[in-house]
Amino acid sequence: MTRRILIGCLALLCALLPFASAVTVAAESGVHHVSMAFQSTKESNYRIPNAVATKDGTVLLFANDRGVTSSDASAQQALSVSISTDGVNFSAPRAILSKPGWTYVLGSLVYDAETNKVLVIYSGLPRSAEAMEEFGKIPPAEREPTGMSIVESDDCFETWTQRKAYFPAVTEPPYMAPGTHGCNTGIQLTRGEYAGRLVIPGLLSTSNEAGMKNQIPNKHVCLIYSDDHGMTWKVSNVSPDGCSESAVAELSDGTVYLNCRCLYGNSRWVGVSRDGGATIEEMHLDPTLLEPDGGGCKGSLLTVPDGKGGQLLLYANATWPTARKNFCIWVSEDDGKTWSSIAVLEKGTAAYSSMAYNPVTGYITVIYEYAGHGIRQETFDLTWLRSRLRPYVPFRINSTPEAVVPSVTEAGLVVKLTSDGLPTGDGGAWKDTSGNGNDAVRGVGYKMPGVLASACGNLPAMSFTGTEALEISGDTLPTGDLTAFLVFRAGEEPENDTNVLLSTDSLNYFSVYLYGKGQTFATAVQTGRISMNILSNTLLDTEWHILALTWSGEDIENACMTQFMDGSHDDVKYCIREDAAIASKETNRFTVGSGFTGEIGSVLIWNRALSDTEVAETGLALAEIYGLSWSGVGTREPEPAGEAPTGTDTTGASPTQGGGCASGIQAVLPAVFLPVIGISLTQKRRKRR
Repeated sequence: MTRRILIGCLALLCALLPFASAVTVAAESGVHHVSMAFQSTKESNYRIPNAVATKDGTVLLFANDRGVTSSDASAQQALSVSISTDGVNFSAPRAILSKPGWTYVLGSLVYDAETNKVLVIYSGLPRSAEAMEEFGKIPPAEREPTGMSIVESDDCFETWTQRKAYFPAVTEPPYMAPGTHGCNTGIQLTRGEYAGRLVIPGLLSTSNEAGMKNQIPNKHVCLIYSDDHGMTWKVSNVSPDGCSESAVAELSDGTVYLNCRCLYGNSRWVGVSRDGGATIEEMHLDPTLLEPDGGGCKGSLLTVPDGKGGQLLLYANATWPTARKNFCIWVSEDDGKTWSSIAVLEKGTAAYSSMAYNPVTGYITVIYEYAGHGIRQETFDLTWLRSRLRPYVPFRINSTPEAVVPSVTEAGLVVKLTSDGLPTGDGGAWKDTSGNGNDAVRGVGYKMPGVLASACGNLPAMSFTGTEALEISGDTLPTGDLTAFLVFRAGEEPENDTNVLLSTDSLNYFSVYLYGKGQTFATAVQTGRISMNILSNTLLDTEWHILALTWSGEDIENACMTQFMDGSHDDVKYCIREDAAIASKETNRFTVGSGFTGEIGSVLIWNRALSDTEVAETGLALAEIYGLSWSGVGTREPEPAGEAPTGTDTTGASPTQGGGCASGIQAVLPAVFLPVIGISLTQKRRKRR
């Protein structure tokens, strides 16, 4: 049985309710208005915004009022709305669903222009003991709907009506019933054979599989669509694991574009549907679109007319790698294939967002969680947005240059730790063969790592167990731009949560380390210059890999960090577009292997950011030497291993694994004795097979 929930007619709202204070911000050109659409207080904490605009120019902003706490676990949550009829000024929030002891969790919503209805999907449940007891006394036929439900209005938002939403279950494999919690506003298709269809993003999960090595939450997304104005619904296929709160947009050819929060790394999951939302295709990580690591954030999408007969695709989200801040709008002029420019709306703390386009005024409204103070709205026209846009700095390495010659560039190479410089006696050092004298010696307070006589490519390598570290000091070490290459293999079970491969000054300046302890490894980079911590999209294993990193940060406006595992073009690339604090560096010192468990075969450091071609050439050279792969380049067979030196200790042997690297028992040698074995990185190489 439906219930009509009165909130008063819209005209009365406009006359009697105080409007949120709108401030017109001076801009280079165009229109720009800012206000707190939902101001949090001790009694009301607003989160999870969603926005929509109607064909007559009414803009509706929705959010959850979580009462005295902002926690997801709040038992008392109301569903609130703020409305604008002029596209600029918004009414004070008013609850459309609120009841003592009840939780109304906002999900997706969609506007049906054919019926002029706004359909808000939510989940409602009695949470307190009193509410559940009272609910149980009501005859079932008279109870308000619980679980996934819809509250809608078709009368100028004077009244709202509740009804049950029936989403089909996905049974193979067994998933929980789909919902829309945290998902963004849906769309009504306007082009092609599916015009008029409602499409909303959905979210579902499975129970965690026993023994999952990868502890990424088992979350998936789907598309939920309706051809009868939301009376019945169908569900698409399901995305890969690790996708979460999502947004959708209709591209210029009618294709549905899906963009999802990623529960690991800094990239967004994206995909398309060419059959109106019935089938999701081509799901992949887009490394261009950034979001904070540690689970990502709810981003938003919007298409707007470009004023030239086409359309622009907008993506909005917090884009700082380590935290929910630096809220930006990205612009694509080719339906999301590339993202040409970016505008920063808020440098500080900002999180969940949603956007709406007003077809009457031509204004864009974006709402986002703002610094714990509630939900801010910014309304602007395309002229103002374009005045704020700055060209997006393309990634430094988009593809491996053609016709490169495998070689290690010598220009700017200040550290060259390779197999032919490993320690040979008590108190020895890993000799730097670059000619700069930057040897790696035992770190203060650490043990000296041992040596594997035959590791990757049958070449020796340093062996770390979590208690060793090496230090490199010298005036020629980089204090600004740099490039680092590492050949390494991670161990099975690290002793520490953070396993540092390479760092400077106690992580104050630059570091690359492995995430782990009970999880599949992922690489990360941190630099004090921009205070960032970036998870790789490449989940590591215990095989040998080549990791390349470049940091170009002297020109802070164009500061850019690239990270490539085995030359992968899908790995992390991040370019700073705003001012960033420059961290001081007290000493020229690098640390290798602090807390690390595994083996390191080579460490190369340059005092500059290598070019695309130089990075590709170096990666290919290392791949040839170690029998590994770089950017799809095939491996070569390693040379047969020579006889082990007389008197070597073969205790503690362990197998090594990895693409192109020798498998089998590897002799662990103490650092006090090791003959010179291996080849120089600059010596003549065999032709690749």
